Amino acid sequence: MKRITRCAWLAFLLSSAAVAPAQGQVAKVPAAKPVPALPTVDQVLDKYVQALGGRAVIEKLTSRVSKGTFDIAELGVSGSFEAYAKAPNKSASVVDIPSFGQIRQGFDGKVGWAENPQEGLREMSGQELGTAMRSAEFHHVLKFHQLYAKMAVRGAEKV
Repeated sequence: MKRITRCAWLAFLLSSAAVAPAQGQVAKVPAAKPVPALPTVDQVLDKYVQALGGRAVIEKLTSRVSKGTFDIAELGVSGSFEAYAKAPNKSASVVDIPSFGQIRQGFDGKVGWAENPQEGLREMSGQELGTAMRSAEFHHVLKFHQLYAKMAVRGAEKV
């Protein structure tokens, strides 16, 4: 048993000596790369506006029409959509699902409404109206601070 203990200590000492730096030298530890500071919310939003062409280009636009089709394979549903927007804060959309009917929504700057085959026509209120108001803001990219009270940069990720 003493012989095994001595062999273990000898192996430990030899392995320690093999990795220890020569006398008078300091072991070099690779320097950790400094973590860059996260940008501020304003810096991120400014870069976003610049990527879209800048404030002047964005403000030149006063209306937008989007049309397209969609397929939801999992539900076996397909259809078409149309979305209309006009500055400063008007919007309307129509989603047409052949097996269901048309789903329509609109916001005229003050009143929001929705219509679908199941519920009929109704006026929006509460959170739904708030979402419609934010969505209808034509130049929303330039008004994030007004539309969202609290924003924070949580991390950085390469995309």
